Amino acid sequence: MQFVVLAIAAFASIATSRKKWHVDAQIPPHDKGTTRIAFVEASAEPQVMLDNGERPRLLPGYFTGMWSGTARYLIPAERTLTVVQLRGVCGGGMFCGKSDECEPPGTFVKVLSLKPVATWRKEIETPLLTTEVRYPDATRFPLVATHPVRVEVTSSRLRPSAYFEAGKVHVNWPWDERDQQGPKQPVEWSLRIIMEDLCPEATPCDPPANAKLELGQPEQGRWGTGS
Repeated sequence: MQFVVLAIAAFASIATSRKKWHVDAQIPPHDKGTTRIAFVEASAEPQVMLDNGERPRLLPGYFTGMWSGTARYLIPAERTLTVVQLRGVCGGGMFCGKSDECEPPGTFVKVLSLKPVATWRKEIETPLLTTEVRYPDATRFPLVATHPVRVEVTSSRLRPSAYFEAGKVHVNWPWDERDQQGPKQPVEWSLRIIMEDLCPEATPCDPPANAKLELGQPEQGRWGTGS
């Protein structure tokens, strides 16, 4: 029985410490100031990230829900592309040697091009807000947006996550060590909503007549926590 227990423990240790692999694409140098489209080719859907840790917007035309080998990503003018990567766990037959990583055969990821593109924009930025929060508090704003949007939050002491879904902007406040000290803690912050889409031609254009972006009043609560 003791042998069985030791064997199971050893197997669990191996399973939880399996070596990993990753393959990174070489990203062409590019500066902020110009919106670009990154055209990516890979053997599987890659992880793609901007310099602020967010994922860029996936443009239609290639990727339609199942990875077909290529996709286009919109890189905002105020951001740079920093990560285009495939990653996974080493399986049987992969040679790792003494390294903590291995590279499976037949895996590839490439940035085929990173070209400037013309877009139009509409933006909303709130004044400086002061909110008393304690994890897992959340703030919601109703938002009417006729075109794709992205959300940016500037905060005095926390780094909340923010996204747009189902007609609302969701701002989720993270845990803070002061949460254990009783009263809620005030945070000064502001919200920026950017609606951006491609121009029909390769020259700058104004937003179309039907472009609408309207932000409602904030709501504070703990949605999904049972309170």
